[in-house]
Amino acid sequence: MANKGSPPLWSPPAGPLKLEPDSGRVYIDQNAARIPDAPLEPLFGALFAQNPDFEIGSVDVITDRNNIRKLLRFLDGTSSESFQIQVEIIDGKRALFTRMENETTTVIQSFRGYGRNFEKACTKSATGTSGYYRITSFRFGGLQCVVRHETDGYIDDALGRAAVQKQAKTTDSLPQLLETLQLADSAPASTHTSTITVKREGNEVDCSSILEIKTRAASKSLDMNETAAQLWISQTPHLAVGYHKNGLFNDVQVRDMTQNVRDWERSNQKVLCSLGYLLNQIIEVVKGSASQVAVVRYDGGMKLEVIAGEQKAPSEGVDAKWQGGKQGTEDNNLMAKKGDQYKVSKHVGNEHI
Repeated sequence: MANKGSPPLWSPPAGPLKLEPDSGRVYIDQNAARIPDAPLEPLFGALFAQNPDFEIGSVDVITDRNNIRKLLRFLDGTSSESFQIQVEIIDGKRALFTRMENETTTVIQSFRGYGRNFEKACTKSATGTSGYYRITSFRFGGLQCVVRHETDGYIDDALGRAAVQKQAKTTDSLPQLLETLQLADSAPASTHTSTITVKREGNEVDCSSILEIKTRAASKSLDMNETAAQLWISQTPHLAVGYHKNGLFNDVQVRDMTQNVRDWERSNQKVLCSLGYLLNQIIEVVKGSASQVAVVRYDGGMKLEVIAGEQKAPSEGVDAKWQGGKQGTEDNNLMAKKGDQYKVSKHVGNEHI
């Protein structure tokens, strides 16, 4: 059985697997559901428990992977689904990108596939753990980024060891992982005045063994472009896909995705340059606002808006010692006032990564 503090262990049963469709109440954004006024607080708690000397003053962007995925979809035109992201500048320098969802949990009332039940059937998790997250740090578009992402599992067998050896030889051209930290499940807290409990438990799992898990009907193919983009953001090297016919899984494939992710990165330089430019532009607009808090909003079409205002700041639940760093002193040419809107078109900029 996996230990708390460790991701679920990939351990699929031998032979065919028959599952019922997913049902019940599920998380959309677990961190916001547990700590609605400060969903990034567990990130900072785990970060400094794992690495007390981490130089938070050198960080430019702190975000969940989900936010980057939404911005990428906007830029490459693969989705017209609306979204909002709250952005706050702290200490005049660091940008906190916080997910904004209409609801943090939902009850599955119609057919939504078998993904969650497949994960449960094919992994071993610690009792009492409802989620596992990792934190990666890398430089992109001139920005030092810290990204939190949910982790489905890890592999620890002959296949995993072989893949780890291959990964060590092929990661040089990928954005380098400077830190990989573990975030264990924490006790629920309802407001930013509550405290979180950080415990060091379980075993450290090398980033080269991390696994993303997906399911598809046998008659449908997986969108590998979308999947590679997701794996690229979190630098997840392995992918498990279970193919089924009406919930009967006969075909489960595990692959080393290092080459796929590298190929995706090479063929998507234009949109990645646009992403780097867009992140920098959003940050500069919010820095120039009076409150240094804004909402990035997309309602479909070709435009994305950055709306400055006086929303409740996500950093209110972030301990001052975790903010750290030096006060920013640079001037900003882009000024925003409450109610001002800045529109960004798709495929902007030509910045080199």
